[in-house]
Amino acid sequence: MLGVFALTSCTDEFLKETKRDAASSDFLDTPEGLYSMSQSLYGMLQDYYSRATWNYIETGTDEMTAGSDTQGEAWNSYDARINPDATAGLFDVYYQWIGRANVIINKADVLKDSPLKNETLGTAYFTRAYCYMFLVIQFGDIPLLTEPVAGPEREFSRQPRKAVYEVIISDLEN
Repeated sequence: MLGVFALTSCTDEFLKETKRDAASSDFLDTPEGLYSMSQSLYGMLQDYYSRATWNYIETGTDEMTAGSDTQGEAWNSYDARINPDATAGLFDVYYQWIGRANVIINKADVLKDSPLKNETLGTAYFTRAYCYMFLVIQFGDIPLLTEPVAGPEREFSRQPRKAVYEVIISDLEN
């Protein structure tokens, strides 16, 4: 048995390699690629309910009280003990999901007559609206991005809540 392996392992076919270190976004120029990306947006819900976001959605309800430990007390009283890294991390994660949704929405012409069009765009619009709803409720005036970000940017201006709510309503209607 070992002899068979030794004889077949050194053939040219065995040594043929496929280069896999170059990433490309060409797949997103197909309906299947955009559909695949839209399906990845469902992970946002898992992220929302499995991370430290419970602090945001449970604070002030009967399910969250300070109790004998002081871990939840800062969230109930909104005092300085709230970890700013948790808030910044959450802010960043939601803008990553918004960025994905923006890519799908802005490449909608790729979907033209595809049977995947309604589900793909519906998922993207809902996800973007959902993320903006959470962000505007938690943070008030926030950056409003409806186009994919083409490269590194460090400055974003905050938009009034009214403008954010208009995008949310429009997305949900779409």
